[in-house]
Amino acid sequence: KTKKRIKKGMDEVREFDPEKVTGSWITPEQFMKILAKEGEKSLAAPVKKLGYWNVDMAYSSPNKAVLLQGTVVDANKKAMQDVQIWAVGKDYYGQSPDKTGADGRFSALMVQFDSTVDVQVQYQTPAETDKKMDVFYVGGKLPEHEASLGKALRNVPGRYIKSDSEMKWTKGSASIEWDEKRRRWNHSVTDRVLFCLPCDEATEASETTPAAEGWRATSQVNLPAPCYRRSQLVTTETFGPFSTGPPGNFVDIGELSVRRA
Repeated sequence: KTKKRIKKGMDEVREFDPEKVTGSWITPEQFMKILAKEGEKSLAAPVKKLGYWNVDMAYSSPNKAVLLQGTVVDANKKAMQDVQIWAVGKDYYGQSPDKTGADGRFSALMVQFDSTVDVQVQYQTPAETDKKMDVFYVGGKLPEHEASLGKALRNVPGRYIKSDSEMKWTKGSASIEWDEKRRRWNHSVTDRVLFCLPCDEATEASETTPAAEGWRATSQVNLPAPCYRRSQLVTTETFGPFSTGPPGNFVDIGELSVRRA
C-alpha cells in the first residue's frame, strides 16, 4: 500500500494508491472469490460521468468536445513552430494531438469536456556531437528521378553512424566520407558519388562536418540534395493540470514556456 513515484523522461506518474479509494475498494483476490460464488453478482463503483471518446468527436459531435488553444514559446519568449502537442487525460484514459504554427499557436487540441488534462510539449534539439547523423528529404518524399537512380536514391535517407577510426559515416551500402584530393565531403551509394559538400581550402578537414548546409548533386546526377544534420534529441515538457470545462467551448490555456533557449 505504499506510494511510489515513477520518472519517465520529464514526467512523473503516480501509482495507484488504495488508501485514497473509498470503502468500496476490494483486492483482486476478494473480487475472484465473489466471482466464484453461485447466483447473481453485482459490482458498484462511483462514476463521475459516463460516455465515450473517439478521435473524430470534434467532427461527429462538435457540441460534445472542447478545443484547447495556446502558444508555445522558448526561454527567450520566441514562438516555437512545428512543435508536437499532446493533451493527456488525467481523469479519463486517452490523448489527442495538435501542432503549433509559425506563430507558435495551437488551436485544435481536442479534449473531453468537464475533465482535467495535462498538456505535453515535445520539441527537438540537436545532439551535442555528430556521432549520429540524419539524412532526409523534407516531407519524407524522394525527388523525381530517373528509373536507373531509384535503388541508389532509396538508400540515401536514414541515420548514419560515424566510424571510430576514420572520417566516415555509414548506413548499409551508403557512406559519407572525406575526399582530401577534392577538399569535399562525398555521399556515395555502392561507390557511386551522388552528392558532395565542398569545403574551404584553408579549413582543416577535422574542423569541418558533413552535418551542414551547402550539399549539392555531383555531375553524375541531376537531383536536389537532401538535408544533413546531427541526430535530434526529443524533449518532453509537461504543463498542467488544466480544466476543460463544459462541452462545445474553446478554452485558451495561455502561454507555455519551455526551458529551451
